[in-house]
Amino acid sequence: STSASTWEVKNVKIVANGNGGTVDPDPDPEPTPSESDLFISEYAEGASFNKYLELYNPTDETIDLSNYTLAMKNYSGSSDYLKPSGEKKIVLSGSLAPKTTIVYKHSKAALEVPSAVELSDDVMNFNGNDPILLYKNDVIIDRLGDETTGEVFGVDVTLRRKTSVP
Repeated sequence: STSASTWEVKNVKIVANGNGGTVDPDPDPEPTPSESDLFISEYAEGASFNKYLELYNPTDETIDLSNYTLAMKNYSGSSDYLKPSGEKKIVLSGSLAPKTTIVYKHSKAALEVPSAVELSDDVMNFNGNDPILLYKNDVIIDRLGDETTGEVFGVDVTLRRKTSVP
């Protein structure tokens, strides 16, 4: 109808369902948080250096964080804003108990978060268009933002994973 609303749909993944066609399913489908043993549960990007990330362990087991790498694709320093100027990575350390979170912060963040861990400023210097990636043994298991476009998704906001997503 001409009076119908217009919608924009982003980040849709289509996989063949076996009823014909020539498209093969993705051999490495992206995990949902309920399928992952660690995921990004909160992102805060505020003024100046007020940058925080929270990771959650939904499992019943303690996780060795040394198997995980947190990364940021930096779009802000590139002469072509559609291409990242690099990916900054840091291997995590320590362990995370079952059903608990860990908060990482920029070393110059003003807000004191109890038990927050300072993380490399290279990784924690995101500004709203820099995608955050979580790797386990060099495989991406969670992401925030679109690492192919550098599209602004999180300036001066706190983003929390929806409660409807386990």
